[in-house]
Amino acid sequence: MSFQVLGRVVATIAFLNVFLLANTPAQPAELSVTPPSRLWMEDYRIRVAGVPPGAEVVIEAQMRDMHGKIWSSHGTYFASPGGDVNPAEMASLIGTYKGTDARGLIWSMLPLTTEDLDQCAAPGCIAQDAPRMPHFDVTLPTKIQFTAKIADASEPGGVESLDAEQVVGHLAPGVTRKSIEEAPLRGLLFKPAANVPMPAVLYIGGSAGGAEEAAPALLASHGFAVLSIAYFNYPDRPEMLANIPLEYFETGIRFLRQRFKQTRIGVIGVSRGSEAALLTAARVPDEVGALILGVPSNVIWGGCCTAEASTMPAWTWRGEPLAFTPDPPAPRDPLPLDLADRQGGTSFRRYFLPGFVDDGRSFSKAIDVSAVDAPVLVLSGQADQIWPSAIAGALIHRRLDAVGTKHEVTHIAYEGAGHLIMVPSPVTSLQHKTINHATGAALEMGGVPHLNAAATIAAFREQVAFLKRHLLPVDNGQAR
Repeated sequence: MSFQVLGRVVATIAFLNVFLLANTPAQPAELSVTPPSRLWMEDYRIRVAGVPPGAEVVIEAQMRDMHGKIWSSHGTYFASPGGDVNPAEMASLIGTYKGTDARGLIWSMLPLTTEDLDQCAAPGCIAQDAPRMPHFDVTLPTKIQFTAKIADASEPGGVESLDAEQVVGHLAPGVTRKSIEEAPLRGLLFKPAANVPMPAVLYIGGSAGGAEEAAPALLASHGFAVLSIAYFNYPDRPEMLANIPLEYFETGIRFLRQRFKQTRIGVIGVSRGSEAALLTAARVPDEVGALILGVPSNVIWGGCCTAEASTMPAWTWRGEPLAFTPDPPAPRDPLPLDLADRQGGTSFRRYFLPGFVDDGRSFSKAIDVSAVDAPVLVLSGQADQIWPSAIAGALIHRRLDAVGTKHEVTHIAYEGAGHLIMVPSPVTSLQHKTINHATGAALEMGGVPHLNAAATIAAFREQVAFLKRHLLPVDNGQAR
């Protein structure tokens, strides 16, 4: 074939392509959110397709929590040359978050309606008494409404609006939630729809007290029986964290072992609960097969969370109080960069820091880990403003190595993340501050919102993988 003939063929094909494109009916624009239902912490995908290339597209997300409070977010994107928008692959230029983030429309939600967002320069206009994170009834799914608004370049002010919905929950099908009132135990038991034996986990929450629900529910949805044990600030339990017998947690462990036919179980302790978890694992080492310490302390502190409680021991064993480190005095010279006070909360990091770093050098309040006989996973936040959990985690790891543990020990310190990485809230835009249940004081939790969000997801997945690695397979109670 000559070059002249080849040129005519190429030109003809190009003409036909242009003709076909010009005469092909445009595909209608579509907003899709997949999967249509999922668990919190699971991945999802938002996509707008069939829009003019380069078109400005605003995507809004809105949900209502269990108290009726509306939470919403939005992002602004430019459609790709192919006419689609995917927040996982392209940046939000304006909105409640900026940059490329598949979960940005969820973690950046604010306690405002979508109509109010345009009037708010987040987070400065959020009232001090506004909720810091949404509250969920773990037994009920939450509907998230997504709306895509596509600017119509051919008509000034014209906007095409598309809607989609996703249902998100904490409990997988068949997982049950049951209140435990078997003397002396109090708490909540989350159990998958499976026959015993099954891997079991004791979950010990922090200084808020009560019985944690969100994390235990999600862990149960991944195949574990989880007892969220209530040890104070709960009906039939002490009001404050003071003089709590470690035997109480031992009872919880044995309840799970007997109920689910296990020789050893997993134990998770979060914040102040990490002290109870580590102390208990050292006292009943033959019954703990996996230990997770979230944003932990490496020393024993006094009671919580009032001035009176802080003068009392937090824990006892066989009727004897465990020696504790007194609450430290306020430093004479505040840190020059005090983000917490500027945001209206109180950071305790600088108060606790001296007690943490003195571990093993100037006093004996460091928790003795020599008897722990289980793999250990420590998860901490580098920007933790409650206390320096990343330092504590490193020292716990060091002490376990020093005593020659034969088990896996892993410490993951999440850069830029605060104290709430173990709380699987999907919304982290205002998590920097929370309210103490006992004193009503605003507490700074620390961390950068998008890094808190990433750390929360990563920390939860690390826990699931760690528990599966060390509690499965179940073999008639012989799991290790």
